[in-house]
Amino acid sequence: MGRAADPGPGGASPEHGPPGWATRLLERVLPDGAVGASVAADLEEEFRDVRGSRGRRRAEVWYSWETVKLAGHFQWRALRAGVGTMGRRGGGLDRQLQNARLAMRHFVRAPGFTATAVGTIALGIGASVAIFAVVDAVLLDPLPYEEADELVAIWEWNVPRDRRENVANPGNFKAWRDRSITFEAMTAVSMMQPTKFTGPEQPEEVMTQYASPDFFSVLGMQAALGRTFTPDLSAVETTEVVLSDRYWRQSLGADTGILGRTFQLNDTPVVVVGVLRPEYVAFGEGTDLWASIDVGLGDQTNSGRWMMVLGRLAEGRTLEAATDELRTVASRLEEEYPEFNAGWSVNLVPLEEQIVGDVRATLWVLLGAVAVLLLIACGNVANLFLVRATARRSEMAVRRSLGATGGDLAGQLMTESVFVSGAGALIGVGVAVAAVHWVTTTMPDAFGIPRIESAAVDPTVLAFAAALTVGTALVFGLLPGVQAAWTTPGSALSSEGRGPSRRSGRLRDLLVVAEVALSVVLLASAVVLVQSFMRLTSVDDGIEPENVVVGRVNLTGDRWDSLSRQIAFYEELIDRVAARPGVETVGGITFLPMDGLGAGTSYWPADAPTPAADERTVADVRNVEGDYFGAMGIDLLQGRLFDERDRVEGTRSVVVNRALADLYWPDESGVGERIVVNWDDQTPWEIVGVVESVRLQGPDTEPRGTVYLPYASAPFFPWMHVVVRGSTSSSDVASAIRGEIAAIDPEVPLGSVRVMKDVVDRSVARPRVTGVLMIVFAGLATLLAAVGLYGVLAYAVSRRVREIGVRIALGAEPRRVLRLVVGEGTRLVAVGLALGLVGSFGVQRYLEALLYQVDPGDPRALAVAVAVLMTVSLGACAAPAWRASRVAPVEALRPE
Repeated sequence: MGRAADPGPGGASPEHGPPGWATRLLERVLPDGAVGASVAADLEEEFRDVRGSRGRRRAEVWYSWETVKLAGHFQWRALRAGVGTMGRRGGGLDRQLQNARLAMRHFVRAPGFTATAVGTIALGIGASVAIFAVVDAVLLDPLPYEEADELVAIWEWNVPRDRRENVANPGNFKAWRDRSITFEAMTAVSMMQPTKFTGPEQPEEVMTQYASPDFFSVLGMQAALGRTFTPDLSAVETTEVVLSDRYWRQSLGADTGILGRTFQLNDTPVVVVGVLRPEYVAFGEGTDLWASIDVGLGDQTNSGRWMMVLGRLAEGRTLEAATDELRTVASRLEEEYPEFNAGWSVNLVPLEEQIVGDVRATLWVLLGAVAVLLLIACGNVANLFLVRATARRSEMAVRRSLGATGGDLAGQLMTESVFVSGAGALIGVGVAVAAVHWVTTTMPDAFGIPRIESAAVDPTVLAFAAALTVGTALVFGLLPGVQAAWTTPGSALSSEGRGPSRRSGRLRDLLVVAEVALSVVLLASAVVLVQSFMRLTSVDDGIEPENVVVGRVNLTGDRWDSLSRQIAFYEELIDRVAARPGVETVGGITFLPMDGLGAGTSYWPADAPTPAADERTVADVRNVEGDYFGAMGIDLLQGRLFDERDRVEGTRSVVVNRALADLYWPDESGVGERIVVNWDDQTPWEIVGVVESVRLQGPDTEPRGTVYLPYASAPFFPWMHVVVRGSTSSSDVASAIRGEIAAIDPEVPLGSVRVMKDVVDRSVARPRVTGVLMIVFAGLATLLAAVGLYGVLAYAVSRRVREIGVRIALGAEPRRVLRLVVGEGTRLVAVGLALGLVGSFGVQRYLEALLYQVDPGDPRALAVAVAVLMTVSLGACAAPAWRASRVAPVEALRPE
């Protein structure tokens, strides 16, 4: 699908050659002559190979990393020879080694200072690298498809209800594909659905997508083992399937002999032709296999909507042009099939935005939070270095009088800062590697973030860590280095030299103010996110998920092609499970609440005129069996629930939720009313009961009308989630369900066994993780700010011992000294709080997309942030103030 550019010099295309900055760096550091030319040529040849196998971006990262390593190698050789990077002779190596020895000597003599500085930097860099690894994998790393920026998700758009991402109708898909000229190709794939796969061992449930034969070729996806689908279905005797890498490894033991073997998919023979590469994120997270079928031929414009459509833009075509074209086609389809397509249009979304768009704001907020944390950490270490540099003024002055230049002194301190930053980075990166590995291997689903399983501390992330290391070294090493450069030989004659001390004191105060201000911003943001999460979890979902276990059963194949057999199976299964010890209530439903999938259709009161197609209200539709409402804890509000009366053939009874009943009968009971459910036919159904509304799509969505149909009257789907409420453990309940299924038919698998509480928790996984991480970052930032304030005040007290001793000797009371020190700290905190409040108003709007029923500028959140910081700051001021109030007057007589 991709289009190669014209090759440039050396075989590399001009726009896809090595990064320009890297090639220029090589020209500066490589030796002249044949050796340098040979190294450059070999590196460019390997770059082309990597670009062909791993893609342009990965090749650029690889080339940059190799360039940096080569630059370091040749620089070291030059230094050992006494030659600078540009060929200048000098004692560069000796000077650097001497600075390194002095730095190590100082660090060994001050282990407390070293541990504090290195630990603080490790904290900031470790958190930053871990979050950036996720951001890089999810947002920055291109999708693993060929020319992924040309891929577009195409949805049907229900304009009256503003439902912009509705699955498409096969007939409409065929019309889009046949009448479009802005797309190079267009393909379709079904929603994931449970199927029975009879593999090498016993049958098991797998999540399957049925796809057009050109599905993988349109996306540019290749098999790691075998091949993808044959483009021409007429040339295929047995349905072809392609396995995901995860399913192949976890369920089939990475068996390389799987290719060409025939298995049963819903009792239909299929042949395995390939296994996808592991890096692919197919359109349907969690899919186990794909089966090739014809999903777009034939006139199906009057049937349902059930497929997802992907398109690849033709060369030179834009998303806007494609949108205009397909909306024109949709308008014509509305004229041709008004009963089915009235009120429907088309919505196009870039595939990358479709996959990661929901988490973009979350990840950028988290990355911004760790950036603030890193800045606060740098401010803290800069304060430590300033204090230490002030204490070493005499040393620096003596060295200056012995001939050292200001640049030599600054270089010494910069070397020390590089050592601290490098040591902190090594520890931080190690922690980040462990954290990312834990997230991606142990609990990737708990974060609710797509592509997070591909996060890793790879060369790109290591380059980011290297940049942070250099940047942090400059941030906290530059100020003390400049101060050292200002040192004059005359300052060695006076231990009371006020110039540098006053200047460094002002710098330390400014750093504390900045730390407090940044902490306010971070803490206020964390508070509103936690408020949002708490409100989200306090919403009444309409169910009671505690002590509920669910498992999915799917009846497919020739044996279950009779609806009466399916109905009999589920009735017998529920009766058997209900008889088990420890089981309280058992029921079944086709689609679980808050599980992502569902079905819906339009409806209207039977005694009202049939509304126009574009004016009909849509309801969620669920088939239920047994005592589902009791098992899920859904309250009955009016009428009755389903019983034996509703199992009689021809009975058309429904239970609806409060949202549906309130819409048409707000001031009276809906029981006894009749509605038309536009599914199989338009024969009215009688409402026999009204139950509480359930937020089927998650706690952050308002419940809409829901129609519950007895499975025996309308078995629209072959699968059923068995819902069991009991007092025994979830493993015992799962074993009970499996045992009863095996007693009826051992060939029927049980899949997707879960605790319902976990299903509900996953629906709020992302806001929970965001809130927890923000609180952790904000807490660390507040602690660092308090430590910085404590350090400034403690050092100020130590430098003013004689002054304080004189004050006390002249009659000053200890409480006045206490107020003096606390007042000095409070002034710094007050300025920082004021600046932080202003900054908070500036950043709160970026949080709006992440909040639920919370104003991003909530004054209560700001009040909490101010109160917490004031409390912590007063605690930080207390110890130095108490020490100052206890200074003995005799201290004023001692030499400093």
